[in-house]
Amino acid sequence: IIQSQTVKKNAVYFNFSSGLSRSEDGLAFIFKGSARQWSPMINVGVGYRYNKNFGLELNGSTMITPISAEGVFVSNSGKVEIEAKHSNVILSPMVFLPFSNKSEIFLKVGCGILFSKSTIATSSNNDNEVFTDNIGYLIGLGYNKKVSENLVLSAQYDFRDSYGKKEAWTGDLGLLHIGIRYSINSLL
Repeated sequence: IIQSQTVKKNAVYFNFSSGLSRSEDGLAFIFKGSARQWSPMINVGVGYRYNKNFGLELNGSTMITPISAEGVFVSNSGKVEIEAKHSNVILSPMVFLPFSNKSEIFLKVGCGILFSKSTIATSSNNDNEVFTDNIGYLIGLGYNKKVSENLVLSAQYDFRDSYGKKEAWTGDLGLLHIGIRYSINSLL
């Protein structure tokens, strides 16, 4: 029997991916001298494929290394160094558009909790850690290629809502990643 989608209908699948993330500028309270806004990121999740065109995924992502910036405060010209790490847990309904029995594109739009930890170092205060969390959204577009009955290669770009808060590191996050999806036998 030829399957018309990469992951079988009524199947649970697990995914793992990694790639590069970039946080947009979110440092309005400093004049930037230099910045490193790219970080490797990993993503793990579980999904359920209802049928040929619809599914649901729960994913968690985190930066492996922090992003950083150096500069001076806008308010008092004091030197400052900032590091930030962003993570999230997102629930996303998905729409799959198969164009062969082994490949498809997909769109996902979800919402969840965004976590951010910023470390701010100044000459008067060596390490001030600021933890924030907020509700945010995700929009993703990707491509699946079936390798075997249970294994799928995936490539996707996700855009996530703003992290952090204004007195730490705030900004949207883009993530370009590749990975695998492994499905277990049908549930029904």
